[in-house]
Amino acid sequence: KYSSILGEIEENVESIRIFCENGLVDALNFEDSNGCQFTGCNGNGNTDPRFKRHRSVGHCPNYLDFINNGHKELMERLAQKEYNFLIISNSLEKEREIFQNLQARFDEIEKKLLVSDKENQSLKIQLCQLESEIKTAQVYDDKIKKFDENIENFQMECNEALNNGYDYIQIEKANDLEIENNQLKCQIENISKEFTDLENKCAKKSHQSVLSNDDTIEICSKKTEVSKEDIKIIG
Repeated sequence: KYSSILGEIEENVESIRIFCENGLVDALNFEDSNGCQFTGCNGNGNTDPRFKRHRSVGHCPNYLDFINNGHKELMERLAQKEYNFLIISNSLEKEREIFQNLQARFDEIEKKLLVSDKENQSLKIQLCQLESEIKTAQVYDDKIKKFDENIENFQMECNEALNNGYDYIQIEKANDLEIENNQLKCQIENISKEFTDLENKCAKKSHQSVLSNDDTIEICSKKTEVSKEDIKIIG
């Protein structure tokens, strides 16, 4: 239909004016009867909520208002997105600060664990040394028992010698054994004191925050098989 109209246009203003008027009438008749398929209009008014003007006021849409409203809406959406971005950015900054604080605390704890690990290794070595010394002390304890028996025997012999007028050779020998026995007692007392001090220090370490070496925890937490009560100190 419009092709036939275009074909009849003559190259003068009057013909163009007539063509425009006829074309507008045809377009309005089409819109009123079928509804506009391109703007969403039902013929009585624009269904777009941003377009408030009714068709009865004028058939030419106020596109300037339509564009201004659309631009305003886009700017509002952009401002909202910028605001949301600012909130997210601030939240990320806070999370970054929290992460940095946690990283600093982790580094500090890691340094403390390294120091504790060195101390625990040192304590472990000392405990092993003390266990070896305690085993040696047990040997000394057996020797002391044997010396005690010998001293008792010598004392009996000395008493018998005194009663029978014997010389003092046996008595001097008994005194030498008693001196050696007392020296062994002093050694055991010193070893027992060192072991008690180290045991207390290890127990205190076991109650601290974290120990990285499970073997060290086991050594520091359990009670050693040979306690100071097992060392029999004569006298």
